[in-house]
Amino acid sequence: MLDSFQTADPTRTFGEKLTIKKVMEDSYEKLKKNPLDDHSLNAELYNTIAEAFFGMTSVDLASQAVNHGLEEIEKSPSLDPIVHVKLLIGRAKGYSARKDYLVALQSLEVALTICKKNKLLEVCPVDEIYLYMAENQHNNGNMLIAKKHINKSLKWMQTRNIGGLRYALKLLFMAVLENSIQQPEEALIHLAELRSIISLKSKEESYYYLEAELRAGEALIKLEKYNEAEVKISKSIELLELNFGKINGLYTYALSTKGLLYVGLGKYDDSINLFKENIQIKKLLKINYAFDYNKMGNIYYHKIQDYELALRNYSEAVRLDGLSKSNSTSESGFYKRNLGFAYYKNNDNVLALKYLKESKVIFESLIDRSNYPVTLKGLNEWVEYFEQVALEKK
Repeated sequence: MLDSFQTADPTRTFGEKLTIKKVMEDSYEKLKKNPLDDHSLNAELYNTIAEAFFGMTSVDLASQAVNHGLEEIEKSPSLDPIVHVKLLIGRAKGYSARKDYLVALQSLEVALTICKKNKLLEVCPVDEIYLYMAENQHNNGNMLIAKKHINKSLKWMQTRNIGGLRYALKLLFMAVLENSIQQPEEALIHLAELRSIISLKSKEESYYYLEAELRAGEALIKLEKYNEAEVKISKSIELLELNFGKINGLYTYALSTKGLLYVGLGKYDDSINLFKENIQIKKLLKINYAFDYNKMGNIYYHKIQDYELALRNYSEAVRLDGLSKSNSTSESGFYKRNLGFAYYKNNDNVLALKYLKESKVIFESLIDRSNYPVTLKGLNEWVEYFEQVALEKK
């Protein structure tokens, strides 16, 4: 069984993954049917299997393996706590993939507590725990809390002189957060530091280097430095196509960013065409594309002022967002708010009130609402207005 684990390297090329997956599935079934007498070793093997499945994006199988590993933990209280921590991180990954961010955060909190309780902060992957906490808070719309977590991750690494790509990836995520909370100047500082650590020499590093360039382009758009942004974005897209092709997640982000650039430059038709192209790529990748319909809705609503087309695109964004099982985040709140305003512009106050109220509920349910005071204030005022209109009609 151990030999089969050694052959299952999830970093191999895509064409080999089917064979590797079959090997891992067979190993997983053997372990379930014929577990070892040593619960500790069983837990470690399940964790190895889970990590391999996660590497192949087989989230359901990975989560099942994690659960079996945790069952072995319960049978062996004296087990090495590091294995327990790794399994809890795996459990969090599974819940995060299913958009159950709060349960994922609970698992990560338990993992961190185990590290502290057993005085294992020097050997536990504390920086990774904080990173996953940040990602889940980010996905749940709690951007400022996410930034606090990623700061803790960076500080933990700094005090231990841990650098390289591992450190650079934390800087990258910090920049993502700073762009999200309208801090583009800070994002550019962290991205410059990142580019001083990694380069275009290796394929792995070049992928993240190009993402950093695109994130810098996004920051420059926010600062209305469109010419600088266009240089970075265009060059990054060229290198992405050359080295990684078009059918990947980073390329979809690149097209979205270029679409936003064109909005800033007043090239609305070009921007819409890019978002339409992006939708086709995301369909191939089976990635939800509510974002792209929402952005097209924004162009029709705010720039072209075609409220009927805005309504169509916002409606599709809300529909797709509902399918993604993540429709309780700040992004979902904005989609429904936008749809409410589009209905208002199309003289349907009843549906306008419906979606604005639903948006208000989402923003009020967020753990961290400090980044949305203007949004909430505006929603409250509009809901009150439409409720008053409805009363007057009665």
